[in-house]
Amino acid sequence: MKLPQKIAKEATISFTSMVFGSGVRYLFVLILARWVGPAYLGVFSLANALMRFAEVIGKAGLDNGVLKYVTENLGKNRAEEARNIIRSSIKMGFILSLVATATLIILSKWLAIDIFSGGQLLRQVLICNAIGLPFSVTMLIIASATQAFKLLKYNALVINIAVPILNLIAMLIGLQISNQVAITIPILISSIFGFGFIFYFLQRFVTINLNDVKTSVFRADLLNFSYPLMFVTIIGTAMHWMDIYMLGYFFDNTTVGLYHPSARTAGLLRMILMAFMGIFAPMLADLFAKKDQSGMVHLYQLVVRWIMTIAIPLFLLIIVFPTKVMLLFGPQYQEGHMILAILTTAVLIQSFIGPGGPTLTMTGFPKINFMNSIAVLIINLVFNIILIPAYAGFGAAIATLISMSFLGFLRTIEVWYILKLQPVSVRLFKPVMAGIVTWILLTQIKFIIMPFHTVITLVAATIVVVFSFFILLLLMGFDDDDKQVVSALKTTWASNFRNSQ
Repeated sequence: MKLPQKIAKEATISFTSMVFGSGVRYLFVLILARWVGPAYLGVFSLANALMRFAEVIGKAGLDNGVLKYVTENLGKNRAEEARNIIRSSIKMGFILSLVATATLIILSKWLAIDIFSGGQLLRQVLICNAIGLPFSVTMLIIASATQAFKLLKYNALVINIAVPILNLIAMLIGLQISNQVAITIPILISSIFGFGFIFYFLQRFVTINLNDVKTSVFRADLLNFSYPLMFVTIIGTAMHWMDIYMLGYFFDNTTVGLYHPSARTAGLLRMILMAFMGIFAPMLADLFAKKDQSGMVHLYQLVVRWIMTIAIPLFLLIIVFPTKVMLLFGPQYQEGHMILAILTTAVLIQSFIGPGGPTLTMTGFPKINFMNSIAVLIINLVFNIILIPAYAGFGAAIATLISMSFLGFLRTIEVWYILKLQPVSVRLFKPVMAGIVTWILLTQIKFIIMPFHTVITLVAATIVVVFSFFILLLLMGFDDDDKQVVSALKTTWASNFRNSQ
């Protein structure tokens, strides 16, 4: 299978699952926002943000480490060594996650009451989330292990489909009892069952039992590679949730709850980046190991172009109709439309420069990623401190936009200087030009469809965006890579259809 076909096949699986998962998560937030209101939504958002931070500490970068080392050993036909790495990573991750669980429980009162003024409810949700940490951490490490076999379907099935569905079901059941239960149990339930599912799928690659994990040894080489990535991910997670942390610190749960739908909506673009990074990372590592510079250049520019091709239509829909999008959550969230527009622009920038991070990591430069993350975190923190007290959520969004722009410039320079890779190619101008023409068309019809009901307006705008954008791409002509993608998509969909019969 040729490179574009392989990327297309695996990214299609990942992207389809991410679209589904993001849709379910979006529905989760939408129902929660409408049913329980901004205050409870703010508690859930803060607890989730703090839990994700503890989760990063529990993983200790082992999800990235197992992906790299298992991929390399399989490429060198050292299957037994790959199995040992998987067993060791599970053991180390589980032990570290228990430490993270204990730490979060011990600090729960201080965090919930003294730092964020969330009261006993925030503490209760934090403790419940902490209990699920060992399951969620181990689940993520095992998911990366299955991904190392260059198959994304098991990772996608559990992380992007099963876990969001379980979250939604648990929340809906909780709503029948009380608002408190609805925001307390979802993460715990989804973590436990998600771990069970991914562990079952792992057996298709490697036979693992409790005794194998118990007797496995701590791998110094794996830890030495992984722990710098832990700090990178800690900083990345801190930055990802910095706006939530700072809004909770300077204001209250309600302010956080009003901001959260904007952040969740803008995050829909991020799923596109993540869908491609799942297959991009191991492929780039393989090309780097073979010293295939032309292949790396081709892969890098190809992935950037496809990410932007899919991201631009969604970006245009949100950026032209932010008020209507926010009305989906309820009238009280409508004032966040400018926040949504700013955050969506920031995420588009992140999507464009996103491959630079995994590129530096998979080619042996994780410490540079670490230094980048520190610099951007400091910038983000400083601007949050300056802007949030005066402008609340609007200030948080501006701080995110500034930080993402700086990170984009920094990574672009580094990847070019170190690896002679850069994201811009002549072929990239096709989706950019199609996006500009589509944006002009949308602004012209906006005044016609805005008076309609919110859902009707957004459906009509979606139809216009999708058809006009991709018709323009068709008129400009497909490249050979694009034709291979279409062929791969047809094969993948036909295969999936046959398997479903």
